[in-house]
Amino acid sequence: MDIETSAQQTDGADSSEPDSIASAGSSRMDAETIAELRRFAEYRSLMLANLAHDLRTPLTAILGFAEILIEFERLTESQRALCDRIQNSGWELQNMIQVLSDLSRLDSDDSALVRREFPLPGTLRELESAFLRKLQKKKISLVWEVADDLISLNSDQSKLRQVLYNLLACAIARSPIEGNIRVAATASEGKGLLLRIEDEGEFLDCALGFDALSACVAGDNPTLQGVGLEISQRLVQVLGGAIKLESRKPRGLAIVLHLPI
Repeated sequence: MDIETSAQQTDGADSSEPDSIASAGSSRMDAETIAELRRFAEYRSLMLANLAHDLRTPLTAILGFAEILIEFERLTESQRALCDRIQNSGWELQNMIQVLSDLSRLDSDDSALVRREFPLPGTLRELESAFLRKLQKKKISLVWEVADDLISLNSDQSKLRQVLYNLLACAIARSPIEGNIRVAATASEGKGLLLRIEDEGEFLDCALGFDALSACVAGDNPTLQGVGLEISQRLVQVLGGAIKLESRKPRGLAIVLHLPI
């Protein structure tokens, strides 16, 4: 009996040893796979950032020359139509480049908050300048309403600018010719920022969510709009805030942001 018991114990020890070796090998493979995936993500982020940078410079020159031709040259109707097409295509590429740049930041380790004090009105004026030509082309009136106690904010200016850029682009795309966009910034309870972006586009049931919003943008790439809105939602989470949709009747939509400051 003692001999059999000893043999059984030996057999049990021998059978458990391969399991331990297999487990250790699996752990090493998992660690190597994770490290490889991280390297791949870093390369992808670097490629996206470089691609966005390399495309932005020549595109800015193309848009600038197109605007000079439209504004200062005596063009025939067909020539003006061609310049308008160049400009519209350039704007679409510009939006794509912005999305590439935003994606590269999200993929990298650039998700940490960099809080500092900055003037909110100055940031809003920069956004208006970025969209000036589009606003003029659709004859859209953009109104900023900033409360006196929000002259300066303590937040991550870069991330907030990215969020507002994408949301304002969506509002402009939704707006009809000669429409109105209202952006109101007020202080909320608990030392927060309450920001509303209101447009006069088609009525949208806010219960359908952001997927429906990106799909209903007429005349623009819905996939691109969807990516921009997804990026904005993720950045709002990084900023520790919340974002929601509010339907406006008989038409229009309000995108409401609540951010700590």
